Amino acid sequence: GSIPQIIMMFDDEDEIPNMIESIKAMGINCLALDFDLTLISMHTGGTWKGEVKTLVDAIRPVFRSLVPMAADAGIHIIVVTFSPQVDLVKEVLAAAFSFEITVRGCDKKWDYAGVCEGKQGHIASAFEELVYRKDNDTDHPKCKTSWPITRASTLLIDDDPNNIQAAMKYDTPAILFNPKAAESEFIKEILNLPNISTFSSVQ
Repeated sequence: GSIPQIIMMFDDEDEIPNMIESIKAMGINCLALDFDLTLISMHTGGTWKGEVKTLVDAIRPVFRSLVPMAADAGIHIIVVTFSPQVDLVKEVLAAAFSFEITVRGCDKKWDYAGVCEGKQGHIASAFEELVYRKDNDTDHPKCKTSWPITRASTLLIDDDPNNIQAAMKYDTPAILFNPKAAESEFIKEILNLPNISTFSSVQ
């Protein structure tokens, strides 16, 4: 079946430092990752009743490697999802990664007064939490990351073209993740980032 492919070893491990170099060369200090079909290779539909382990195993190898290495390089990681199952997403992330990742989903536990088109409100609200944690939690292991975070210094990675368009409209760099393509294609896109002079959407 498909499970062995999901949890197989990541072949392009040596490209991760190059990806991080490309991301930093663009002035990016925050990665905003979509959950369903992007960070993980399946869609929970926001109504997942199965095992947490199934979702942990479904984390794509590229993100399993990129997330901790990017965090170690001083890049903030946030997860932005339309799923209301935020506690579930946090559980999956806690099982997979050794540091806390801020999550914003559609659980009605946060509010943002500014632009909320696409994932823009999610991202801005996550910023507020990161700033709060920086100011109030000196023991947080990822406090030594780069500041300030802005829309322009955040890269959204999402499989939904609508969220990508909304991001670009508000000057947030964004990459459309193709869930059907090989991970090597995504890696190539990241490596090519510094060569792209503008993130304006393709007409």
